[in-house]
Amino acid sequence: MITIHGDLILEKDTEYNESLTVEGNILGKDVNRYNLKVCGDLDCLNLNCWNLDCRNLNCGDLDCWNLKAKKVLYYAVAFAYNNMEVESIKGRRENCKHFCLDGQITIKDEKPKCEKCGRELCEVKDD
Repeated sequence: MITIHGDLILEKDTEYNESLTVEGNILGKDVNRYNLKVCGDLDCLNLNCWNLDCRNLNCGDLDCWNLKAKKVLYYAVAFAYNNMEVESIKGRRENCKHFCLDGQITIKDEKPKCEKCGRELCEVKDD
Protein backbone atom coordinates (compact mmCIF):
# COMPACT_ATOMS: atom_id res chain seq x y z
CA MET A 1 0.00 0.00 0.00
CA ILE A 2 1.18 3.50 -0.87
CA THR A 3 0.48 6.35 1.58
CA ILE A 4 0.75 9.99 0.52
CA HIS A 5 0.86 12.54 3.34
CA GLY A 6 -1.01 15.65 2.19
CA ASP A 7 -2.62 16.28 -1.21
CA LEU A 8 -1.96 14.26 -4.37
CA ILE A 9 -1.73 16.65 -7.33
CA LEU A 10 -2.19 14.85 -10.64
CA GLU A 11 -0.19 16.29 -13.55
CA LYS A 12 -1.06 13.51 -16.03
CA ASP A 13 -3.12 10.33 -16.28
CA THR A 14 -1.88 8.19 -13.38
CA GLU A 15 -2.02 4.50 -12.44
CA TYR A 16 -1.06 2.83 -9.16
CA ASN A 17 -0.53 -0.94 -9.11
CA GLU A 18 -1.54 -1.28 -5.46
CA SER A 19 -3.88 0.27 -2.90
CA LEU A 20 -3.48 4.00 -2.26
CA THR A 21 -4.16 6.15 0.81
CA VAL A 22 -4.02 9.93 0.39
CA GLU A 23 -4.20 11.86 3.66
CA GLY A 24 -5.45 14.88 1.74
CA ASN A 25 -7.33 15.62 -1.48
CA ILE A 26 -6.74 14.29 -4.99
CA LEU A 27 -6.78 17.17 -7.45
CA GLY A 28 -5.54 18.03 -10.92
CA LYS A 29 -2.72 20.54 -11.31
CA ASP A 30 -3.89 24.02 -12.38
CA VAL A 31 -7.56 22.92 -12.04
CA ASN A 32 -7.11 20.35 -14.84
CA ARG A 33 -8.57 16.85 -14.54
CA TYR A 34 -6.81 13.57 -15.24
CA ASN A 35 -7.62 9.87 -15.25
CA LEU A 36 -6.79 7.85 -12.14
CA LYS A 37 -6.59 4.05 -11.96
CA VAL A 38 -5.83 2.28 -8.69
CA CYS A 39 -5.37 -1.49 -8.78
CA GLY A 40 -6.66 -1.88 -5.24
CA ASP A 41 -8.49 0.28 -2.72
CA LEU A 42 -8.46 4.10 -2.68
CA ASP A 43 -8.90 6.10 0.52
CA CYS A 44 -8.77 9.93 0.43
CA LEU A 45 -10.51 13.13 1.52
CA ASN A 46 -12.00 14.75 -1.60
CA LEU A 47 -11.48 13.54 -5.16
CA ASN A 48 -11.66 15.48 -8.43
CA CYS A 49 -10.71 13.68 -11.68
CA TRP A 50 -11.89 12.71 -15.16
CA ASN A 51 -12.15 8.93 -15.05
CA LEU A 52 -11.69 6.85 -11.93
CA ASP A 53 -11.22 3.08 -11.90
CA CYS A 54 -10.51 1.34 -8.58
CA ARG A 55 -11.64 -1.56 -6.40
CA ASN A 56 -13.10 0.12 -3.30
CA LEU A 57 -13.35 3.87 -2.73
CA ASN A 58 -13.61 5.66 0.62
CA CYS A 59 -13.60 9.46 0.31
CA GLY A 60 -15.14 12.75 1.34
CA ASP A 61 -16.77 14.32 -1.70
CA LEU A 62 -16.39 12.86 -5.18
CA ASP A 63 -16.48 14.75 -8.49
CA CYS A 64 -15.48 12.91 -11.68
CA TRP A 65 -16.46 12.28 -15.30
CA ASN A 66 -16.79 8.48 -15.15
CA LEU A 67 -16.55 6.25 -12.09
CA LYS A 68 -15.95 2.50 -12.08
CA ALA A 69 -15.50 0.86 -8.68
CA LYS A 70 -16.74 -2.04 -6.60
CA LYS A 71 -17.75 -0.33 -3.37
CA VAL A 72 -17.99 3.44 -2.94
CA LEU A 73 -18.29 5.04 0.50
CA TYR A 74 -18.40 8.86 0.54
CA TYR A 75 -19.27 11.60 3.02
CA ALA A 76 -21.85 14.01 1.55
CA VAL A 77 -21.85 14.16 -2.27
CA ALA A 78 -20.69 11.79 -5.01
CA PHE A 79 -21.40 12.65 -8.60
CA ALA A 80 -20.23 11.83 -12.07
CA TYR A 81 -20.91 13.91 -15.12
CA ASN A 82 -21.34 10.84 -17.29
CA ASN A 83 -21.65 7.37 -15.71
CA MET A 84 -21.10 5.39 -12.51
CA GLU A 85 -20.65 1.63 -12.52
CA VAL A 86 -20.52 0.20 -8.98
CA GLU A 87 -21.56 -2.79 -6.91
CA SER A 88 -22.60 -0.53 -4.03
CA ILE A 89 -22.57 3.16 -3.19
CA LYS A 90 -23.34 4.67 0.21
CA GLY A 91 -23.02 8.06 1.89
CA ARG A 92 -22.02 8.46 5.53
CA ARG A 93 -23.96 11.69 6.16
CA GLU A 94 -27.71 12.05 6.56
CA ASN A 95 -29.25 13.58 3.41
CA CYS A 96 -26.21 12.62 1.31
CA LYS A 97 -26.64 12.49 -2.47
CA HIS A 98 -25.09 10.53 -5.34
CA PHE A 99 -26.09 11.09 -8.95
CA CYS A 100 -25.01 11.40 -12.58
CA LEU A 101 -25.68 14.59 -14.53
CA ASP A 102 -25.81 13.21 -18.09
CA GLY A 103 -25.58 9.44 -17.72
CA GLN A 104 -26.72 6.81 -15.31
CA ILE A 105 -25.71 4.87 -12.23
CA THR A 106 -25.41 1.15 -12.88
CA ILE A 107 -25.46 -1.08 -9.81
CA LYS A 108 -23.85 -4.41 -10.68
CA ASP A 109 -24.74 -7.50 -8.69
CA GLU A 110 -21.95 -8.55 -6.37
CA LYS A 111 -20.96 -12.14 -6.97
CA PRO A 112 -20.75 -14.45 -3.94
CA LYS A 113 -17.17 -15.21 -2.90
CA CYS A 114 -15.42 -18.11 -1.19
CA GLU A 115 -14.86 -17.33 2.51
CA LYS A 116 -11.42 -18.99 2.48
CA CYS A 117 -9.78 -17.64 -0.70
CA GLY A 118 -12.05 -14.78 -1.81
CA ARG A 119 -12.58 -16.11 -5.35
CA GLU A 120 -15.96 -15.70 -7.03
CA LEU A 121 -18.27 -18.70 -6.73
CA CYS A 122 -20.02 -19.97 -9.82
CA GLU A 123 -23.37 -21.69 -10.07
CA VAL A 124 -23.28 -25.45 -10.72
CA LYS A 125 -26.23 -26.78 -12.69
CA ASP A 126 -27.44 -30.35 -12.33
CA ASP A 127 -28.37 -32.12 -15.56
